[in-house]
Amino acid sequence: MSRNKSKKPTKKRKATPSRFPAKRLPLLLAFLGGAILIIAAVALMREDETDPNFVPEVSGAPHLVVDKEYVDLGDIPINQVVRVEFELTNVGDRALRFTQAPYTELVEGC
Repeated sequence: MSRNKSKKPTKKRKATPSRFPAKRLPLLLAFLGGAILIIAAVALMREDETDPNFVPEVSGAPHLVVDKEYVDLGDIPINQVVRVEFELTNVGDRALRFTQAPYTELVEGC
């Protein structure tokens, strides 16, 4: 007679649930998106912090000052790119807001 060697039954491991189920992912994304929107809204509504030592030149209104009123670039060959930077400063005590694109003028041959 031959003996049948019986195999030991293997233990089945129970599936361990993940710490963060996939069902909760949309909820987490919605929460994070909402939090980002709230932070952005608060940042936009908050008044701009100004320098405490700032003394306005104009009271009761915004006033824009440009550091260069006139720029002479000399003779420039055609199709050569040039760059000029301007610094704009609000020296009034109210917020400055543009409702239209600022007007600029290029004068040639002066």
